[in-house]
Amino acid sequence: MTKKHKCSKCGKMATWYYLPSTRGRSFFCDDCVPRGCTCNIDNIEEMPSIFNMENVRWWPKHILEKCLAEKGDPMLCCTNERQADSFYYEVLDELNRREPCVEFEYSESGFEFESNFYVVDRADVLEVFAKVIYHHPQVTQKMIGKMDEVIMSYRDIHIIPYNEFMTKISECCRPYIMRTMLESDKINLRCYNSFRSQLYEKKFNILSEE
Repeated sequence: MTKKHKCSKCGKMATWYYLPSTRGRSFFCDDCVPRGCTCNIDNIEEMPSIFNMENVRWWPKHILEKCLAEKGDPMLCCTNERQADSFYYEVLDELNRREPCVEFEYSESGFEFESNFYVVDRADVLEVFAKVIYHHPQVTQKMIGKMDEVIMSYRDIHIIPYNEFMTKISECCRPYIMRTMLESDKINLRCYNSFRSQLYEKKFNILSEE
């Protein structure tokens, strides 16, 4: 029987994995995973096509920014329906819960121990990186430079360990996607998410020799 990772809090099968860290509490079940992050908050100017969904929470611009500046709970000052002054919004899951941070991977069937080793072809990394830069021309060049440094550190490796690589990418991008409401952070975050999601589709398993 395949051994799966367990939730670090309750011991049930983990369905969420926090990608930036491979140590400590990285695996969580759906009940225990930390939920709520400003990376899941958008606004009507950048993403205007969400208005008719039922599981959305809304904020006036000044209300949410004041709440976050004072480190308050955004869900205490939101509305269930769009108001005349609504500007920011967050889409909840089908159970009306906040989603985890975008740096969590989800797998309904859980995560196997490393009997299978996830890797990605370096050619795919270069292709995705070039495509993402092209489609996000306003991204901070310093973040692009840091991502390029990580990619170049694998220049002599044809098959790259996926989790190790994405942990390094996450760490180098974190200072530029600090989950604030600044426009530059939102642009950088969309670039990072695009790179991450496209590369996720490229990864594949190599059966361990153990």
